[in-house]
Amino acid sequence: MGRHSGCGTVFELSPSGNGSWTEKVLYSFAGRTDGEWPRSNLIFDAAGNLYGTTSYGGTHSRCETSGGFAVGCGTVFELTPHANGAWAEKIIHNFGVDIDGQIPYSGLIFDKDGNLYGTTSWGGPFVGCDGDGKNQSCGVVFELSPVAGKGWDEKLFSPTGYGLFTNVAIDSEGNLYGSAISGGGGAGDCIDDYAVDCGEVWELSPTGSGSYTSTTLINNGSGSEPSAVTFDASGNFYGTQYATEDSVGDPVPALIYEMSLNASGGWIYTVFYSFSKAAQDGFNPSGGLILDASGNLYGTTLAGGTYNKGVVYEITP
Repeated sequence: MGRHSGCGTVFELSPSGNGSWTEKVLYSFAGRTDGEWPRSNLIFDAAGNLYGTTSYGGTHSRCETSGGFAVGCGTVFELTPHANGAWAEKIIHNFGVDIDGQIPYSGLIFDKDGNLYGTTSWGGPFVGCDGDGKNQSCGVVFELSPVAGKGWDEKLFSPTGYGLFTNVAIDSEGNLYGSAISGGGGAGDCIDDYAVDCGEVWELSPTGSGSYTSTTLINNGSGSEPSAVTFDASGNFYGTQYATEDSVGDPVPALIYEMSLNASGGWIYTVFYSFSKAAQDGFNPSGGLILDASGNLYGTTLAGGTYNKGVVYEITP
């Protein structure tokens, strides 16, 4: 998905058999109430429908772009395939009313019961997060539950960190995991112009009464601005963190970390790989990780490599 002079598209790439790929645009967003600026992954349900988010657009215009234009606060959409090859869009949630979340950058996940989970970068009932006196709200984790004949109901949850830009992960017990680029209660000054903490990796555990308990798993132990997490078959998860400085100003390299459970059910943090800042190595990983069947990790960086424009990398244990 992307955005150029229009409002964004959903596209399909099909292999042609000769090493090339053929693109087909499945849907073009019209903007405003239709949604605009999709920038995350899509997911399928069992019936072949696609779900995703747009960062702007929708029916609530309280959000602003960097140019000060009032736009919608984002949407969650569903695309349904028709027999003629066309796809029909349905907006299943408009962000931005009252204490709702605003401006989702992440994609979505399903749980085993068909509920959707995601994050918004701002919005929600918790304020005071940007450090510049504007008292902006902190972002939320949201759950959308299908209700027969009534659409989707929304619930909001919040970890201690803020600036929720990445996808949520879910384990076999229904615990939710994700990251925040700021806050978390650790030491550091990791974002330009904001005297804030360096972010956290969090866990939201269901209480059985429909709410969640928030726990900070990583709190600036190394690196900053952690990415989305990826689980392996054993229940360990992996993520990345930006380069930063420690409490005395010494540099801490960008890294990939592993979180594994010990015998008592606690989490053990291990640095899995440190980026060297060498010309051919990547610098500042972004976009999360994917794991193949052999346990190899793949991801991208914002900089480094031959042209200092970033790399695609494989990490082999």
